[in-house]
Amino acid sequence: MTDWRTKTMSRIRKLVKEADPKITEEVKYKTPSNPDGVFVWSLDGMISTGETYKKHLRLSFAKGPALKKKDTKGLINSYRAILLHEEDKLNETAFKKLIRDAVALNREKKTTPKKKASKSVKSKPTKVVRGYTIKYHADSKTMWSKGKIKDGQPDGYWEWYRADGTLKRSGTFKKGEAVGKWTTYDTKGKPYKVTEK
Repeated sequence: MTDWRTKTMSRIRKLVKEADPKITEEVKYKTPSNPDGVFVWSLDGMISTGETYKKHLRLSFAKGPALKKKDTKGLINSYRAILLHEEDKLNETAFKKLIRDAVALNREKKTTPKKKASKSVKSKPTKVVRGYTIKYHADSKTMWSKGKIKDGQPDGYWEWYRADGTLKRSGTFKKGEAVGKWTTYDTKGKPYKVTEK
């Protein structure tokens, strides 16, 4: 049955092609819980995905943090994503500009020579233990974060720690999106701030 989500996603698909006709569209990530899958738009790399949920649509950008800096109209209203509810009206002109900016970022990365990593910068060592992804501080001795990854995105309850082992922050993700209450802890590990996502 066609509802506002189907109509809005259909319009979004047209806007993406209007922004750049060379953009390809695929349907990926089909699962039993989501048999229709997820729209994936690409040109010189992934641009965005289009996901349908019960109460909203989610357009997640592969280079969301970098793209957010170019988003002068504030369309990206969540971490690297545009969330649209039934009552929301998408600024179509700004959206098409955002798609073109995303393509430009893909091409920029393609043409920019890779810089050698500084010897002083170390990536965080990572292990998976009993289904939990655990990242360690650069010293490889103390835990930096702990949580579960599902379909390449953080999912469920996560915790972050300081180098001395005290709890720094905790919160919950749902399919890569921060949800619910997030708690920040002081240097003794006691809660001092709670925010609602």
